[in-house]
Amino acid sequence: MNKIAVSYWTGNLPSISNLHFTSFKFNNSNFKYVLYLDNDISNLPTIPEDLIWLLNEPWFELRYFSLTEMMSNFEIEPFSKWSNTLFSRMCRRVRLYMLKVALILNKKYNKLFKNAINNHYNAEVGFSFSHNQKFTGLYQHLTYRSDVFRSLIAHKYPNDDVMYVDLDICFVKPFDKYDWGNAFSSPWGLGKFANTAILFLPSKNQLIRKKILFEFKEISAAWPWVLYSEVRCKKYGLQLRKIEEFDPAWAPKNPNTGESNSFMEKRSNSQEIVDWIDRHSFCVHWHNQWSVLPEPGSPYYIYFNRFKL
Repeated sequence: MNKIAVSYWTGNLPSISNLHFTSFKFNNSNFKYVLYLDNDISNLPTIPEDLIWLLNEPWFELRYFSLTEMMSNFEIEPFSKWSNTLFSRMCRRVRLYMLKVALILNKKYNKLFKNAINNHYNAEVGFSFSHNQKFTGLYQHLTYRSDVFRSLIAHKYPNDDVMYVDLDICFVKPFDKYDWGNAFSSPWGLGKFANTAILFLPSKNQLIRKKILFEFKEISAAWPWVLYSEVRCKKYGLQLRKIEEFDPAWAPKNPNTGESNSFMEKRSNSQEIVDWIDRHSFCVHWHNQWSVLPEPGSPYYIYFNRFKL
């Protein structure tokens, strides 16, 4: 049995993810890392010069693959490719309106839409459609494609512990000092669903993997507020650990509560933020700030200098 970290990307790998990889190398104990680059909707993805060093790392492996093919192998309904025409946008709006009406009626009278409400509605987010419904436009929705990937990839490693992780995460605690005993994910801020930017599924919990796959096949929706709602996570046996362990910006009594952008900015209390993270967190999720240029003296830079090669 091995421990495998996996991540997903399509298109050119962003240079800002360098901190993700250097922090992984610095804190890793016995994980292998496999980066999956999706060929479906772009030309052959490339790696920038400042990340070429990864190709010489014994713990790192790069794989090109097709998400469409992976979905087919697991008998997941394919994406509908009807997407961005004026007619498709109109159809989405009509469907959304009908579901909102159905939600009102369902409370007292209407059982016809019960399945759609239960599987596609979240009180905090609203309605989300399945990727196989026409005119939903999810084939080129890159975030959703990664949601699909992370819900399937553990099945490629049936005898290994698998951690899916987004590339906008900086690890701050040595892996051998963290609890890998059970399946876990991160809460989504104060929301009642998981933020599967990190999702750990050990091999001993095969039933959890099977439950997730079964539910995915049933509803054809990988949105975390749907597939990883609080109710479904309890059904799977998937633990949602404390928010400060993964997403310190949303933890109470944090020096930068509610401000994930402070990770990229130099502030008078940047070192205080880092010290708090060091005491409370396993990693930091910096939330898709791919085009932001981190400021010297920011928490990003403090960690980058700590972990630099």
